Amino acid sequence: MFYLIGMNPFTQKFEDLPPTLPVFPLTGVLLLPGGTLPLNIFEPRYLEMVSSALATDRLIGMIQLRDFENGRHQQKPDLQAVGCAGRITEFRETEDGRYEISLTGICRFRVAEELSVTTLHRRVKTDWTPYKNDFEEESCEGCLCKDKLKSLLKEYFQINGLSCEWERIDERPRKSF
Repeated sequence: MFYLIGMNPFTQKFEDLPPTLPVFPLTGVLLLPGGTLPLNIFEPRYLEMVSSALATDRLIGMIQLRDFENGRHQQKPDLQAVGCAGRITEFRETEDGRYEISLTGICRFRVAEELSVTTLHRRVKTDWTPYKNDFEEESCEGCLCKDKLKSLLKEYFQINGLSCEWERIDERPRKSF
Protein backbone atom coordinates (compact mmCIF):
# COMPACT_ATOMS: atom_id res chain seq x y z
CA MET A 1 0.00 0.00 0.00
CA PHE A 2 1.25 3.51 -0.80
CA TYR A 3 0.63 6.77 0.99
CA LEU A 4 1.10 10.17 -0.53
CA ILE A 5 1.65 12.91 2.00
CA GLY A 6 -0.38 16.11 1.64
CA MET A 7 -1.17 15.72 -2.06
CA ASN A 8 -4.48 16.56 -3.71
CA PRO A 9 -5.53 18.25 -6.96
CA PHE A 10 -4.96 21.70 -5.39
CA THR A 11 -1.46 21.03 -4.07
CA GLN A 12 1.45 22.80 -5.71
CA LYS A 13 4.00 20.67 -7.50
CA PHE A 14 7.49 20.63 -6.01
CA GLU A 15 8.79 22.64 -8.97
CA ASP A 16 6.19 25.35 -8.28
CA LEU A 17 7.07 25.98 -4.63
CA PRO A 18 7.95 29.65 -4.09
CA PRO A 19 11.48 30.92 -3.47
CA THR A 20 10.28 32.93 -0.47
CA LEU A 21 7.66 32.30 2.17
CA PRO A 22 5.99 34.23 5.00
CA VAL A 23 6.69 32.50 8.29
CA PHE A 24 4.67 32.11 11.45
CA PRO A 25 6.99 31.34 14.38
CA LEU A 26 4.77 29.55 16.88
CA THR A 27 6.34 27.78 19.82
CA GLY A 28 4.90 24.43 20.83
CA VAL A 29 3.16 23.90 17.49
CA LEU A 30 4.38 21.46 14.87
CA LEU A 31 3.12 21.06 11.32
CA LEU A 32 4.32 18.09 9.28
CA PRO A 33 3.72 17.21 5.62
CA GLY A 34 0.22 15.76 5.33
CA GLY A 35 -0.83 17.06 8.73
CA THR A 36 -3.58 19.56 9.44
CA LEU A 37 -3.24 22.48 11.82
CA PRO A 38 -6.17 24.71 12.88
CA LEU A 39 -5.16 28.27 13.82
CA ASN A 40 -6.95 31.25 15.30
CA ILE A 41 -5.34 34.38 13.84
CA PHE A 42 -5.83 37.69 15.66
CA GLU A 43 -2.52 39.59 15.84
CA PRO A 44 -2.24 42.36 13.20
CA ARG A 45 1.02 41.00 11.75
CA TYR A 46 -0.48 37.53 11.24
CA LEU A 47 -3.78 38.90 9.93
CA GLU A 48 -1.63 40.70 7.34
CA MET A 49 0.29 37.48 6.62
CA VAL A 50 -2.88 35.42 6.08
CA SER A 51 -4.43 38.10 3.85
CA SER A 52 -1.26 38.18 1.77
CA ALA A 53 -1.12 34.38 1.54
CA LEU A 54 -4.79 34.20 0.50
CA ALA A 55 -4.08 36.70 -2.28
CA THR A 56 -1.17 34.65 -3.66
CA ASP A 57 -0.27 30.97 -3.26
CA ARG A 58 -2.01 30.35 0.11
CA LEU A 59 1.26 29.10 1.66
CA ILE A 60 2.56 29.94 5.14
CA GLY A 61 5.71 28.54 6.73
CA MET A 62 5.25 27.23 10.26
CA ILE A 63 8.51 27.34 12.19
CA GLN A 64 9.79 27.19 15.77
CA LEU A 65 11.91 29.76 17.55
CA ARG A 66 15.49 28.67 18.18
CA ASP A 67 15.45 29.61 21.88
CA PHE A 68 11.93 30.27 23.12
CA GLU A 69 12.78 31.14 26.72
CA ASN A 70 15.24 33.87 25.75
CA GLY A 71 13.69 34.66 22.37
CA ARG A 72 10.21 35.53 23.58
CA HIS A 73 11.60 38.74 25.07
CA GLN A 74 13.38 39.74 21.86
CA GLN A 75 11.84 41.85 19.10
CA LYS A 76 12.95 39.38 16.40
CA PRO A 77 14.04 36.06 17.94
CA ASP A 78 16.11 33.60 15.91
CA LEU A 79 14.26 30.96 13.89
CA GLN A 80 15.00 27.27 13.70
CA ALA A 81 16.72 26.12 10.50
CA VAL A 82 13.80 23.98 9.25
CA GLY A 83 10.06 24.57 9.05
CA CYS A 84 7.09 23.19 7.14
CA ALA A 85 4.99 25.02 4.57
CA GLY A 86 1.27 24.75 5.07
CA ARG A 87 -1.38 25.55 2.51
CA ILE A 88 -4.48 27.37 3.74
CA THR A 89 -7.16 24.79 2.99
CA GLU A 90 -9.94 26.35 5.06
CA PHE A 91 -10.55 29.84 6.34
CA ARG A 92 -13.29 31.84 7.94
CA GLU A 93 -13.52 35.53 8.79
CA THR A 94 -15.08 36.18 12.19
CA GLU A 95 -17.31 39.05 13.33
CA ASP A 96 -14.59 40.27 15.70
CA GLY A 97 -11.90 40.58 13.00
CA ARG A 98 -10.07 37.25 13.31
CA TYR A 99 -9.30 34.53 10.80
CA GLU A 100 -9.93 30.91 11.67
CA ILE A 101 -7.81 28.88 9.28
CA SER A 102 -6.63 25.34 8.71
CA LEU A 103 -3.22 24.65 7.24
CA THR A 104 -2.37 21.39 5.52
CA GLY A 105 1.33 20.55 5.59
CA ILE A 106 2.85 20.45 2.11
CA CYS A 107 6.64 20.26 2.34
CA ARG A 108 9.43 21.01 4.76
CA PHE A 109 11.88 23.77 3.94
CA ARG A 110 15.28 24.95 5.11
CA VAL A 111 15.68 28.64 5.86
CA ALA A 112 18.33 29.89 3.44
CA GLU A 113 18.12 33.39 4.92
CA GLU A 114 15.64 35.69 6.59
CA LEU A 115 14.67 38.57 4.36
CA SER A 116 14.53 42.22 5.31
CA VAL A 117 10.89 43.21 4.81
CA THR A 118 8.60 46.20 5.19
CA THR A 119 5.63 44.04 6.19
CA LEU A 120 4.61 43.36 9.78
CA HIS A 121 5.27 39.62 9.37
CA ARG A 122 8.57 37.85 8.73
CA ARG A 123 9.61 36.25 5.44
CA VAL A 124 12.38 33.80 4.54
CA LYS A 125 14.18 32.64 1.44
CA THR A 126 13.49 28.91 1.18
CA ASP A 127 15.56 25.90 0.22
CA TRP A 128 13.16 23.08 -0.60
CA THR A 129 15.68 20.69 -2.18
CA PRO A 130 16.56 18.63 0.93
CA TYR A 131 12.87 17.73 1.27
CA LYS A 132 11.83 16.90 -2.28
CA ASN A 133 10.91 13.42 -1.05
CA ASP A 134 7.98 14.98 0.87
CA PHE A 135 6.25 14.88 -2.54
CA GLU A 136 7.11 11.32 -3.42
CA GLU A 137 5.07 8.20 -2.90
CA GLU A 138 6.56 5.90 -0.38
CA SER A 139 5.73 2.49 0.87
CA CYS A 140 4.96 2.44 4.55
CA GLU A 141 6.26 -1.07 4.99
CA GLY A 142 8.88 -0.88 7.70
CA CYS A 143 7.79 2.65 8.67
CA LEU A 144 7.07 3.61 12.21
CA CYS A 145 3.48 2.55 12.84
CA LYS A 146 0.90 5.00 14.18
CA ASP A 147 0.74 3.33 17.62
CA LYS A 148 4.52 3.35 18.07
CA LEU A 149 4.76 6.96 16.90
CA LYS A 150 1.93 7.97 19.23
CA SER A 151 3.67 6.20 22.13
CA LEU A 152 6.93 8.03 21.43
CA LEU A 153 5.12 11.35 21.10
CA LYS A 154 3.30 10.81 24.41
CA GLU A 155 6.62 10.16 26.11
CA TYR A 156 8.16 13.27 24.53
CA PHE A 157 5.17 15.42 25.49
CA GLN A 158 5.23 14.12 29.07
CA ILE A 159 8.98 14.82 29.45
CA ASN A 160 8.52 18.35 28.09
CA GLY A 161 5.31 19.17 29.97
CA LEU A 162 3.23 19.43 26.79
CA SER A 163 -0.39 18.45 26.35
CA CYS A 164 -2.28 17.01 23.41
CA GLU A 165 -5.82 15.94 22.59
CA TRP A 166 -4.85 12.33 21.86
CA GLU A 167 -8.43 11.30 21.09
CA ARG A 168 -8.43 13.77 18.16
CA ILE A 169 -5.40 12.00 16.72
CA ASP A 170 -7.24 8.68 16.98
CA GLU A 171 -10.23 10.19 15.14
CA ARG A 172 -8.12 11.22 12.12
CA PRO A 173 -8.50 8.85 9.18
CA ARG A 174 -5.35 7.48 7.63
CA LYS A 175 -5.06 8.81 4.09
CA SER A 176 -4.20 6.04 1.68
CA PHE A 177 -4.84 4.83 -1.83
